[in-house]
Amino acid sequence: MNHLSKYLILLSLFLGFHTYSQKKKIDSLKNELILHQQKDTNKVNVLNELAYLYRNKDFNKTINYLERSKSLADSLKYIKGKAKGIYIKGIVQRSQSKIDKGFQYINEALLLYKKINNKLGIAKCYNSLGILYYYKGNKKEAIQFYNKALTIYEEINNKIRVAFCFNNLGAIYSDKGNYLMALDYYNQSFNIAEKNNHTDLMNRSLGNIGSIYFYQENYDKAESIYEKLLKNLKNSDKKTIARTYSNLGLIYKEKKSLKKAFETLNKAVIIYKEINNEFDLTSPLNNIGDVFLEQGKYNFAYQYFKKATKIGLKVKNQRALCVSYLGLAKIYVNQKQYNNALNNALQSKTLSNKLDLLNYQRDVQQLLSKIYSKIGNYKQAYISHQEFKKLNDSIFNKKNIEKIAQLESEYKYKQELDSAKIKELQLAETVKIASKNLEKSQQNLLIGIIIFLILLLILGFYVFILKYKNIKTKAQNIITEQKLLRSQMTPHFIFNSLSVLQGMILNNEQKNAISYLSKFSKLLRTVLENSRYKKVLLIDELKAIESFMALQNLAINPPYNYNLTIDPEIDKSKLKIPPMLIQPFIENAIEHAFPNKKKDKEINIKISFEEQKLFCRIEDNGIGINLDTQKHNKDKSSLATTITSERLKMLSKEFKTSGSIEVKNKNIFGQQGTIVTLIIPYKKEAA
Repeated sequence: MNHLSKYLILLSLFLGFHTYSQKKKIDSLKNELILHQQKDTNKVNVLNELAYLYRNKDFNKTINYLERSKSLADSLKYIKGKAKGIYIKGIVQRSQSKIDKGFQYINEALLLYKKINNKLGIAKCYNSLGILYYYKGNKKEAIQFYNKALTIYEEINNKIRVAFCFNNLGAIYSDKGNYLMALDYYNQSFNIAEKNNHTDLMNRSLGNIGSIYFYQENYDKAESIYEKLLKNLKNSDKKTIARTYSNLGLIYKEKKSLKKAFETLNKAVIIYKEINNEFDLTSPLNNIGDVFLEQGKYNFAYQYFKKATKIGLKVKNQRALCVSYLGLAKIYVNQKQYNNALNNALQSKTLSNKLDLLNYQRDVQQLLSKIYSKIGNYKQAYISHQEFKKLNDSIFNKKNIEKIAQLESEYKYKQELDSAKIKELQLAETVKIASKNLEKSQQNLLIGIIIFLILLLILGFYVFILKYKNIKTKAQNIITEQKLLRSQMTPHFIFNSLSVLQGMILNNEQKNAISYLSKFSKLLRTVLENSRYKKVLLIDELKAIESFMALQNLAINPPYNYNLTIDPEIDKSKLKIPPMLIQPFIENAIEHAFPNKKKDKEINIKISFEEQKLFCRIEDNGIGINLDTQKHNKDKSSLATTITSERLKMLSKEFKTSGSIEVKNKNIFGQQGTIVTLIIPYKKEAA
């Protein structure tokens, strides 16, 4: 998967108001300005509001209203009105990509708001400073100012502004790859908007939730959300519509609908040029460059990346430059211009490190490993490859997994606590009733207590038995999974692979050694990763199997012929199966089926769907198998069959689909070899 330009322009910081509502409000304020001839604070407020509403429509009118507002506010010594005008000037400078000027005006407004202790104004300035630091790539400062604003908004109970802050914080955590935290902030914002019937804020939060689905590679869900959002934004300002087109085009690109992606991204380009928004224009330009790059149209790709680079340097959009440089480096690699490729990749690396963009840090290290290898700097190629692996693993780091487990644990604990409280109340009620009955009959009370205690003992014993069975089942599952992992990745296979690698190193086959090591580490990581889950996508399991067979074939002379066939009707990206069911039997065939056969070795794997059952048939043309002998044999073949049979029994119950294994000698069909038939339990992912 190409992660080159894989970032959305979030709606967190930018979404405008409904165009129709704006027009009505502008007309109303203009009429009020004409009718209100008195030069007072109310007129200052009207001028400021008109300047704010025109900020994305007419720059000259905005400045004109702000100058009139400042002049009147100074004459009236109206500090609040003056601060508001300066604040608006700051966000106008920000929208014009003049970040330093934006800082100057926002800080000036902040001092005035602090002078009169206007908490809402102070919080708005803190929020705007957070946005400016976000633009500069200083996420640490951005978070600090967002939290300052959030504290004040909560103090004055301004829930809508609280939701805005949640969106902005979500954007930062999304950039950091902490999607769990980002999604939590976006959902909080959406809930506030929904409760307050704030349509614009709901759309803003919805768009950002869509971005999380995008980054989690759930492109169908992301597409559905953004298409719905585009309909909701039909009458919004052009900047917001352009950003939504840009995001939707990127989704089409990731789904490989490249023609549709180009058309949608180009709509964003046209609108950005129309409203003269060069800062955001860089995003669709980079993404169009990436579309052409994937199509192998390097000249077109080069033109778009170069345009994005030129504009990015002009408006100081460092994020866009990080993407542009990486795109240019990829083009130069394909054209074998490795020095130019190295120069651009290093510039992208510097920016990705500065902006703390994990995805780009990973992608540029992967590209650098390839470039260094091509120019013969194998030491640096190895270092870059190690950095790539480390960054790739950190994106799905243990902390996020532990956080999810912690949340699940806290949720279950809360349920159990609530259940315990209910039982406690029920018990208290029982004691209360028993106390009332005590006056009527001592004997009845004694009998009731005895019965209660007996029932309590029976209930306690029953709960103990259930927990014991549950613990025993979990332990059995763990033991089975451990056995399966050991059968999947045997010491023999690992030592054999390392021996092959050692031979390549001793023979000074550096390129082959690096390639072999990369394939071996990728396979090892895939096996370990898949072993942590109860079910994985069929396409991922098949990739692991293909990697295993290709790696095994490198160590065998002469190599065997293998063929992996999947019925066309099977959607590999929607079907989930238990991991590590198929590979042990392929390894058995490789190790045991051909002890004396020197050539024409064949292993065929076929995946088919018959009568609502998922079949996997592993067939070889080796010496065949003696089933009577196998029953008493403790070798790996017997072990894999036994473990898989145990596991299939458990999985069939859990998946609620058939699961079984059958091993046959092909001599019953008048052929040579062995055929293993697996019926694999499965689940279909929702479309």
